[in-house]
Amino acid sequence: PASWFLPNDGYGCGFGKGDAVFPSDFDTLDEVVKDLNRQGFQVGLWSSTGLPNISREVAGSGTRIGKTDVGWIGDGYRYAFESVDLVVRGIEDNSDARRFVWTVEGWAGTQRNAVMWSGDDSGSFDYIRWQ
Repeated sequence: PASWFLPNDGYGCGFGKGDAVFPSDFDTLDEVVKDLNRQGFQVGLWSSTGLPNISREVAGSGTRIGKTDVGWIGDGYRYAFESVDLVVRGIEDNSDARRFVWTVEGWAGTQRNAVMWSGDDSGSFDYIRWQ
C-alpha cells in the first residue's frame, strides 16, 4: 500500500451519528474505505473502547488494521492480550489478509500478535511498572 490510514473518531470507533455507544453507518465506512483503497491506502480502525462490529468492518467494508488503545485495554493493560487477539481473529477470520494490529504495551505474549507502541508514556515508575 501507499500508506496506512487509521481514522480516529475520538477513540470510540463508531462511525456515523447517533446516541448509540458505537454508531454504525456502514454506508459511510464502506465509501471511505473504498475511496482510500483506490488511492493506495489500507484502512483500519482506532478504538479505545472495543470493536463490536469488527466482522462487518473487515468482511463488508474492507478494513485491514486495528489499533487498540488504553481506554479499552484497561488499567495496567490487563486485557491487552485479549483485545489484540480479538482484532487478530476479526481480521484473519473475515478476510484473506494477515493481521496488522497496533497497540499500547501489554503483558508477555502480546507482541506475538501486535506492534507495540510506547509513544505517549510518562516517565514515572508508577506508569512504567505495568509495562
